[in-house]
Amino acid sequence: MIINFHGFNSAGSNNTYAHLSMYFMPEIQVISEDYTVHHFSQGIQDIHQTLFKAGVVNHDGELITDQPLLFCGSSTGALYAEHFAKRYHGKVALINPLTDPWLLAHVLGRNTNFINDREYLFTRAQLNSFEALDRDLSTPRLIMVEKNDPVLDHRLTRKFYKGHGRYV
Repeated sequence: MIINFHGFNSAGSNNTYAHLSMYFMPEIQVISEDYTVHHFSQGIQDIHQTLFKAGVVNHDGELITDQPLLFCGSSTGALYAEHFAKRYHGKVALINPLTDPWLLAHVLGRNTNFINDREYLFTRAQLNSFEALDRDLSTPRLIMVEKNDPVLDHRLTRKFYKGHGRYV
């Protein structure tokens, strides 16, 4: 089973989901739902609900599936992919991962989701919610970086994950 986590200002119906679905479904189930990406604890709750509905975890958040799990995260979604891979002992693949949530400080204020056009306010309190993030670089990971990403500098990504993943 592949669980896809979209990035900031994106949605579960993103291009990553489209590609994963095209290549892996129906043989491998791909889950990709909207969640509150800009507020860490709310995002975790949203994702737990999705995993519960999909029969991956029980109501208490305990793993109940014996299927291998791959957590795939793009940009800010990488933070969630790492969190759940650690919690459920899954594999993780990151696409242009956000390495430091404080890099989001430049988008405080009004934002528009570029998939569904919903507007929302990203506040300092929501940014501060990422303080609860517990990073564990011991989980093996595949890291895909784009050298021309206009938002995330691939050199910072490579420096942050040096010795903690394989790059594509």
